[in-house]
Amino acid sequence: MFRWDEGVWDSSVTLWLPDDDVVKNLTTKGKRHMASNRLPQDLDLLLNLGVDAVDGLDQLEIVIGIKQNTKVTTEPDVLAFKTKKEGYDTLNGQSNAKTAAVTIATSNARGFCTLARDMFKPIFGAKAGSPWTAAGWPDDSVAVPSKGDDLLPLLRGIKKYLTDNPTREINTTEVILTAVRAGQLETALNTARLGRKTFDDALTAAEQERDAAEEGLRTRLRGLIGELEQRLDPLSSHWRTFGLNPPGAPDSPARVTGLTARATGGGEARFECAVAARADRYHFEIKVQGVDEDFRSAGDSVTEPTFVLKEQTPGAVMDVRANASNETGEGPWSATVRVTIT
Repeated sequence: MFRWDEGVWDSSVTLWLPDDDVVKNLTTKGKRHMASNRLPQDLDLLLNLGVDAVDGLDQLEIVIGIKQNTKVTTEPDVLAFKTKKEGYDTLNGQSNAKTAAVTIATSNARGFCTLARDMFKPIFGAKAGSPWTAAGWPDDSVAVPSKGDDLLPLLRGIKKYLTDNPTREINTTEVILTAVRAGQLETALNTARLGRKTFDDALTAAEQERDAAEEGLRTRLRGLIGELEQRLDPLSSHWRTFGLNPPGAPDSPARVTGLTARATGGGEARFECAVAARADRYHFEIKVQGVDEDFRSAGDSVTEPTFVLKEQTPGAVMDVRANASNETGEGPWSATVRVTIT
């Protein structure tokens, strides 16, 4: 057995004690931010990485000795994801048009039903009752519904009432209240709603197919990265041929997000942002409207993503941006925010 306070170890154990210079280096250099190869969440970036991986395999597969995640197995996964993603994106691009069709059909139907109600009031009275029920309204309200589910039966009721009572129809240049018009609007609303339902079903199916292809590609790329880790030096330049970072190289900080700038009175403003991955320091820049032609440094904040700017002119309007840095350099700038000094 050993005793920590005496530094005595069992003879079967070898203890390494670093010299003072090594200890100093370990305690003063701080944390290191080594490059990682996390797969991007953005689907366009994921596809680009897949294309780069196929290109890297085409050039170096034999040289490196890739056996499992080869070009023959990887390229189909990339193409499948590309096809399914493009299919979903194309279909999703039609969503606004489908929504607009339902919105227009619903608006037209509601306008017609409102017209019918206003024209029927002198005949049926202002309160709900059997005359209104005969024209398609429920027995407890003469309101015009806003939802298609409720408008469709009302349109059918109005159409039947006008068919049975043709003398109640109105067909002028200003007012069209006919059974034919009610039928046209019913058909248009029903068609738009069914079209939206069919579209939504197709979009859901396309999304599921895209997601399945995405997961297949992610699995393949994870496998390729694992195989490269076994066969490549962490600092090998071959990593970049595959669109990847050499794991042994330092990695720069992530982009700063969530930046806010708040005037706190007395010519001061407080800047804050979300914690950025791999950040050791945060740098803030300002551009005062009408004074500065470009951004200039406001100051740095070590570790904490906050900074207080002092001694500014009340009423000054300034744009603010921030980025993070570590031993590799600076990360990309944040989005710009604006604040008026008070």
